[in-house]
Amino acid sequence: GEVAELMNLLKNPNIDKDPKKKKDIIKRVIAYMTLGVDVSKLFHEMVKASYINDLVTKKMVYLYIVNYAEQSDAAFLAVNTFLNDLKNDNAKIRGLALRNLCSLKFKGAYEYFVKALYDSLKDPHPYVRKTAVLGMLKVYKLNPKLISEKDIDTLYELIKDADPMVVSNTLFVLNEILKEEEGVAVTYKMVKHFLNFISEFNEWGQNIILELLSKFKPKDEEQIIFILNNLEEKDFLKHSSTSIVLATCKVFITFTKDKNLYQHVVNRIKDPLITLLSASEMSGNHEMSYIILSHLLLIIKDGKQESFYSYYKKFYTFVEEPFYIKKLKLDILVELCNSNNFNEILSEIEEYANDVNLKFAKYAIEAIGELPMKVNESLDSVVNLFKKFLGRNVDYVICESVAVLQNLLRKFPEKIEYFNDLFENALQTINSDSRGLSSLVWIIGEFGEHLDYAPYLIENLLDSYTESESNELINSILLASCKLFFKSPGEMQEILSRVFDFIFTNFSDVDLRDRATYFYNLMKADLEEAEYIICGEQAKVENFSDNSNLQVPKLFLEFNSLSVLYCKPEEKFVKKYMEEEDFKKDKEELEENYKEGLNEEESTTKEDPEPQFEIMKYEKSNLSGKAIMNQTEYQELKESYTKGGSKEFINIPEEIDVEEFTKYLSSENIFVSSFTEEGKTLNMQLYSLDTTNNTYILSQLELDFNQSKMLFEVRHSNSEVVENYLEYLLQVFDPLISKGQT
Repeated sequence: GEVAELMNLLKNPNIDKDPKKKKDIIKRVIAYMTLGVDVSKLFHEMVKASYINDLVTKKMVYLYIVNYAEQSDAAFLAVNTFLNDLKNDNAKIRGLALRNLCSLKFKGAYEYFVKALYDSLKDPHPYVRKTAVLGMLKVYKLNPKLISEKDIDTLYELIKDADPMVVSNTLFVLNEILKEEEGVAVTYKMVKHFLNFISEFNEWGQNIILELLSKFKPKDEEQIIFILNNLEEKDFLKHSSTSIVLATCKVFITFTKDKNLYQHVVNRIKDPLITLLSASEMSGNHEMSYIILSHLLLIIKDGKQESFYSYYKKFYTFVEEPFYIKKLKLDILVELCNSNNFNEILSEIEEYANDVNLKFAKYAIEAIGELPMKVNESLDSVVNLFKKFLGRNVDYVICESVAVLQNLLRKFPEKIEYFNDLFENALQTINSDSRGLSSLVWIIGEFGEHLDYAPYLIENLLDSYTESESNELINSILLASCKLFFKSPGEMQEILSRVFDFIFTNFSDVDLRDRATYFYNLMKADLEEAEYIICGEQAKVENFSDNSNLQVPKLFLEFNSLSVLYCKPEEKFVKKYMEEEDFKKDKEELEENYKEGLNEEESTTKEDPEPQFEIMKYEKSNLSGKAIMNQTEYQELKESYTKGGSKEFINIPEEIDVEEFTKYLSSENIFVSSFTEEGKTLNMQLYSLDTTNNTYILSQLELDFNQSKMLFEVRHSNSEVVENYLEYLLQVFDPLISKGQT
C-alpha cells in the first residue's frame, strides 16, 4: 500500500520538476522508516533522489541510505553516491557526504572510503577537514589496527591548522586515539602557540586546550608564571562559563600544588569561584551551584580553610534550595568553623535542625556533633544545645542527638554528667528507632556508674523487645548488660541472667549466640579476667577518621571532572571495559566487516584452544568434599557449558526422605545448589568439583513420584567428562534404581 504509493511517486518524472513536492515525499519515507515500516524497496529510487543540491533533502536521503545500505544488494550505489558528492563545489555537501560515507558498515566499505578520507584531510574548506578528522576517530573505534603511525603524524600536523574548529577536533581525536599514552604529547612550543590563539576558539575548544595545558610539565617556575599570567591577562578566571573558570583553576592548581605559589593561587581563584556561585544561586541553577560547591569543598578540605574564613556567610542555605545543595553548604560551614565564628555558625545550624526536610534536619544535628572535633572552644555550647535537643518531645531530634552523643562522649567522656537526668526520658521517645536505641544502650553500658537508673532501663528494653527489632540492638543490650554487671552486680545479676536466657531462647543467629556463649563462659571461668576484658580501660578517642579526606590528593589530579562530584577517583566508578554484550557483538561484527575489505592481509584472532582435561573414571576420591557454589554461580556456569548427557529410569520408590537423600549425596561428594518441590515432583541442582582438573561438573535431577520416574542430566564443556560422570552417578543412584529399568 503506502510503500508502493511512495515508489510510484518517486518514479514520477513530474515530481522531479517540483523540489518542494519531492522533499515532502522524502519526508514521508523518513517518517515511515522511523516508525519501523520496511521501506528498503525504495533504495534505488532514493539513491536517484540524492542527485539534488538542496542540503535539507540530501540530509534526509543520506539518513535513509546509511540506514538501509547494509540490507541492500545495491550497497555500492550508496558508495558511488557519496563519492560523487565529495566532488561537489559546496563544502557543506562534501562534508555531509564524507560523514555519511564513514558511517557505512557493510562488508568492504572501508576500502572504498579510505582514499576519500585521506584526501579530505587536505580539503581547502575547514568544515570538510574537521569532518575528515572525526572520520579517523570512527575508523579507530571500529578497528584500532587501521590507524597507523603515519595517520597519527598526519593528525599532529593538523594541530597547526589555521581553523580553530579543525584544531579542536584534532586534539579531541588524538586524545581518544592516544588514551593509553595519556593523550597528546604537549611541548612548550605547542603551549605558547595555543596561548596566542586560544581566544579564537569557541568554549568547547578552549576547554580542550585548557585541559591539555593542565597535562603540561613545566621545566621551571619561569614557564609556570608565563602560562598563568597569560591566562589571567585573557580574563579566563572572569569568564561567564563555569567550565572555563574551573578548567583555568585546574591549570593554576596543577602547576603550583606542591610549590610555594599555591597559597597565592588559592587566594586568586577563590573570588571568581564565589562570584560564580552567587550568579548560579541568583539564576536558580542548582546543578551549577552543586558543581562549584563540590570544587570549593575540595579546595577547603585540602587545608585552605583560612582563605575562606571571611566568606562563611556565603554558604548559609536558602529555604528553596534542594537537599543536595544544603548538604554541601553544611559540610563547608563545618570545615570553616573556627574559634572566632563558631557561635554564629552553631546558631545557624541550630535553625537547620528545625528544617521541614527531616533528612536535612538530621544531617544538621550530625554536623553540630562535628564542631567540637574541629574547634574545642565550641564544646560547652554544643553540649548545652544537645541538652536542649534532648529536652524536646520530638522523636527524630532526640534519636539523632543520642546517636551523635555516642561519638561525642567517646572523645569527651567527662561531659556525661550534663546528661544524667535526660536519658531516661529519651528512652520513652525513641523506643521505635533501632539506631537511637543502640546508641543509648551503648551509653548506658559505658557510663552506667553515673546513671542510677541504668539497670532498670535495660530491664524495660527487654520487656518491650519485639521480633521486628534489629540484631544490632540485642547485641548492644548484651554488651551493656555485661558491663553494668561489674558496676552494679547486685541489681544486674538477675537482669543479666534474663538477657542470656532471652538470647538463647528467642534467637537463632549464630554470631549473636556465639557472643553470648563467649561472655557467659568467660564470666563463669574467671570474673576478674572477664572484667578486665569487658570493662578494660580504653584509649581516649582523639579524632574520628574521615575517609573522604583520604581521597583529596587523588581528586586534585582529576579536578574539573565527575570525580570531584562523586568524591572518588575515576577508577572507582568508570569501567575500563564495556560490558554490554550487544555492543560487544556489534563491534566485533563491524571489525570483521572492515577486515574483509582491506587489500592487505591481516592476521586474524585465533580462537582460544579448548581446555585439555585428564579423562578418568570418576570415584569419590577424585571429587572434592569441600566444594561450595551458590545458585547464581551455578546458573552462570550452566549457561557456559555446551555439552550434555542424560539418562532416565522408571519404577523408583514412591517417596524419598529429602534430608536423608541430601546427606547421602554429600557423603558421595555430590552437593546440592538448590532444590524445589512441586506436588509429587522433586527437582535438584547438583554439582561436584573434579580435583584433578580443577573444574566443576553440573547435574540436574528430576524425581517424578507420580510416574515413578527419575531423570538426571549432566553438563560440562567436555563430552568425555559428561559420559564418565554419568557412569559415576549410576553407581551413586544404584540403591535407588536397582529395581528400576533403564
